[in-house]
Amino acid sequence: MKSQGSSNRNILVVDDQVDIRTTIQFLLNNKGFNVWEAESPEHAKSIIQTVAIDMVITDMNFQKDTTSGKEGLEFVAYLKQHHPKLTVLVMTAWSTVSIAVQAMQLGARDFIEKPWENSDFFEIVERQINIAESPALALPGNESLISSEIIAESDSFNRVLENVKKVAMSHASVLLTGENGTGKSLLAHYIHQCSGRNNAPFVTVNLGAVPEQLFESELFGHKRGAFTGAIEDRQGRVSLAGKGSLFLDELATTSMANQAKLLRVLETKEFEAVGGTSTEFMGCRLISATNANLVEEIKAQNFREDLYYRLNTIEINIPALRERAEDIVPLAHHYLQKIGVEYGKPELTLSANAKDKLLAYQWPGNTRELKHVIERAVIFSDTATIESNDLALNAESSKQVIRNQIEPLAKVEEALIIQALKQSNGNINVSAEMLGISRSALYRRIEKHGVKLKNSY
Repeated sequence: MKSQGSSNRNILVVDDQVDIRTTIQFLLNNKGFNVWEAESPEHAKSIIQTVAIDMVITDMNFQKDTTSGKEGLEFVAYLKQHHPKLTVLVMTAWSTVSIAVQAMQLGARDFIEKPWENSDFFEIVERQINIAESPALALPGNESLISSEIIAESDSFNRVLENVKKVAMSHASVLLTGENGTGKSLLAHYIHQCSGRNNAPFVTVNLGAVPEQLFESELFGHKRGAFTGAIEDRQGRVSLAGKGSLFLDELATTSMANQAKLLRVLETKEFEAVGGTSTEFMGCRLISATNANLVEEIKAQNFREDLYYRLNTIEINIPALRERAEDIVPLAHHYLQKIGVEYGKPELTLSANAKDKLLAYQWPGNTRELKHVIERAVIFSDTATIESNDLALNAESSKQVIRNQIEPLAKVEEALIIQALKQSNGNINVSAEMLGISRSALYRRIEKHGVKLKNSY
């Protein structure tokens, strides 16, 4: 059945429930689309043979198979093989979002959760239609969008970028994991850059630096007089992000109480500023990052399992620099050129021995450490060539550092906290600053490890 509409763009809705098809037909008719309906994948295939369809919106479960999504996945695979240029969106309940992720791996461009808000539904449809009609936004592999900071010669990191490009154009929440210094914030920005939201804001929140009592104010804003020190209205980061992307870094440092507040907003897509009465809508896409093992944090009851599953619709692990050795020298050249220009030394090069030394090092601090090593070498260089002794690296000591990391991280963290408290004579503010975390994050770790606070260390 074809509905009447003013647009030349034809959308095929595939669902065995007539009320779903009718609702979508009504919604998209009002936006000027021509809507075709099919009650099954087989019915849809026959329509596609005779009508120039621009987009397929399909359910994943039909009467023959109501739970596994098998029919839907087979249909998406068929469309990818026989109609590769067709834009495909899938519909699924939140409890079966994993099926939608599988569909995206097969070629679907995005997914719509049931039940949906009409504004969200149309926004996803419109975004994907615009992408299909705009070659400048087409993915994968638009080189004009690639950040100059991203260097990928290794297979492992190229696989990461391929996954990033696949998920960038969806609205799915993304969780980036990996060691400190691997470039999680850079890739978060890259996801935003490659997405259909790239003309909207990219807003970052370092949760490790947000005091626990200011969490709601930082994310959701506050009204004047809401608490002591609130001398004027302030927009929260969620509002500032608008329909762009919100990047939550240092995710695992968030307290359980604040995790519950974040979960509520993710579930309802609604929030209120502290001290406010009006409800606002969350329209941004969420990207999170952590260097912690959240599965272990859940077992230790430090992180909510339901929040974890809300945030990691798609999880991407970023390999350590020692696991992508082919990128070490190209990254070093990139930093050398960039930093050399900043310090008025644009002609600097790396000797063969310097390259060998870079490759022999294990890089426990990853790309962040590499950048600092190159900057130091540039500052102290007296010639046009960076030699191995200019790098101030010791390969054997680096290997020993890696071997020492086998000791449980919890034990290492506890030792560092005690050491910081001793050096600061028990001053929490100074200790937190030394450790690079907030007061509230330090208190949580003190409680977690059962560290005894003393009047004097």
